[in-house]
Amino acid sequence: MKAGNSEVKLKRKQNYARKLVQVLLAITGGFLFIATFSNFSIFDESLDPEILEKFNLNVMPAEKENAYFAIWGLESAKGKNIIESGVAIESYYSSKLSNGFSKNTSDSKYVKIMGGILLDTDWSEKIDYCTSRKELKCTNKLSEQLINKPIMTQRLKLMLSRYQELTNMSEFQSSNEKNMVSRLPPYGNLMKLRRINLAKIFQMEDADDFILALKKDMQFWRMLLEKGDSLIDKMIAIASLWGDIQALSSYISKHPDITDIELSKFLNLLTPLTPNQLDIGNSFLYEQSAFINTLKTIDPESLEMAFGLNAKPMFFLIQPNATINDYYQYFTKPVIELAKLSAPDFRNKISETVNGEKICCFKEMDNLANPYISNFYNLGGKLLLSATYFQAHGYISRVHDLNGMFSLARLKLELVSSENLKNIIENSKEKQPYNLQPMDYDSNKNTISFECLNKGALCKIAL
Repeated sequence: MKAGNSEVKLKRKQNYARKLVQVLLAITGGFLFIATFSNFSIFDESLDPEILEKFNLNVMPAEKENAYFAIWGLESAKGKNIIESGVAIESYYSSKLSNGFSKNTSDSKYVKIMGGILLDTDWSEKIDYCTSRKELKCTNKLSEQLINKPIMTQRLKLMLSRYQELTNMSEFQSSNEKNMVSRLPPYGNLMKLRRINLAKIFQMEDADDFILALKKDMQFWRMLLEKGDSLIDKMIAIASLWGDIQALSSYISKHPDITDIELSKFLNLLTPLTPNQLDIGNSFLYEQSAFINTLKTIDPESLEMAFGLNAKPMFFLIQPNATINDYYQYFTKPVIELAKLSAPDFRNKISETVNGEKICCFKEMDNLANPYISNFYNLGGKLLLSATYFQAHGYISRVHDLNGMFSLARLKLELVSSENLKNIIENSKEKQPYNLQPMDYDSNKNTISFECLNKGALCKIAL
């Protein structure tokens, strides 16, 4: 009798488990049906009219006197025109991407265009690493290195001459037909040339010569900050101007007996960033244009980094237009608005909290990955966006930090030949960018500073 009851109970459990599995399979099948059916291409959205207005994807950059192409061709062999070489090599790399994501290049093709490969290793590998955004006196250190261990070669002389040619240019316009795996401009050796050039300027004894040379350098990097299209263009310009400011500060420490006329000329180099230089919002439009171009040629293989083994099914669950609309609505548009804020307003915005939790920024992008029924539409696109977006406010903070560095340098000029430093700092119009309080003064280390918003940077100048 007991055995019979046990069999009945076992059968009931088996039936219950079977029904539970059937229900779960039905629910899963229903979700899969909804996800698949709702993502047929006929259900894709129309592009937001605001996107159609802002993104002109067919504008080709001018070639003449365009620093963008000069940077691409900077490392070409002697006798090559850097603009012509830049146009050719940039066009070649772009053509390699026109039919998909392959970015393998042929060395023989590169050599044919550029006249050689790895032509600058004889000098570029001998430069000691130093980052002005994170260390003081980088220019001093490199100047000493160049004096104690000269690295000048015929090739380096040519490259420094080309650097002067490049920094004479006043236009920068890149192609907006790039996608997310396009090659970036070769900024590496250019930044090393910038540092060497700056060290050579720093060695000038005559203040007028120093000011004239530094003015030319700063004008170019200010131009790139304003006219550069991509986020990397802006960040390169910020790093370069930061180095220029630190070099100017070191020069004043080295030559403290400056005249009133020289003081005025130094101040003219340190004018605050203009509104167009401060607002880097257009670079995020450029980043989205690259994303739009990526969707044109996307395939399952290119999604493996984001989705792994699920790349193929996710590929068929992407609605291109809906993905572009979400990217603009939840990321690009809010970050453009952030980029227009003043330094204090920007800091307040990104510091906003609710119940002790920061609410900035781009929470909607995080929500795209949540298992809501509404997210089943364009599921692949939403998961792709949640996997690839980044905290853009960190980049915006760098330009506000840079503007604060200009203010620090102007304050240093106020303090030249002064004794009552604390009183001058307290009453100076040069304030901390985010809280508008007097700059911090460390009498032991003899520095003035403020707290950088971008973590890892050093917003400090030695007196």
